[in-house]
Amino acid sequence: QETRSAGLVVFGTGFMSEKLQRRFHEAQGVHIAGFTKDREELAQVYASSDVMLHGSAAETFGLGVAEAICSGLPIVAPSVGGAADLVGSGCGLQYEPGDVAGCAQAAKAVLDEGRDHWLTGLAGRAETIYTVDQHFEELFKRYEEML
Repeated sequence: QETRSAGLVVFGTGFMSEKLQRRFHEAQGVHIAGFTKDREELAQVYASSDVMLHGSAAETFGLGVAEAICSGLPIVAPSVGGAADLVGSGCGLQYEPGDVAGCAQAAKAVLDEGRDHWLTGLAGRAETIYTVDQHFEELFKRYEEML
């Protein structure tokens, strides 16, 4: 099995936060950043990262994924949920939820291609991403049409 050195920064809080903090407390190259509202910090992280690994198969919109795409950062995301709707061809790769090996293979493939490989697809996708307000306006419009 091929390996490579990498650093991992984990943003967000969720039901596994405490377990992850305990597990990675002494791990080399892992930083649990938690939740942040600091846009400048996130922009710097997106700009200096090589790939975003997104783990939520239940997220409805995928704001962090949308921001990363608009920042030119390729994504590895589950094949279901809001992130899957955003991560299409040319933006990154998808894996089956819960498939750790599949996630690792997708991340390796994205890294092997290099960030520049994804820039055209990311730029094209960024042009089609709604703001959060636009997303919910469209969603409620569709709900009304269903009545």
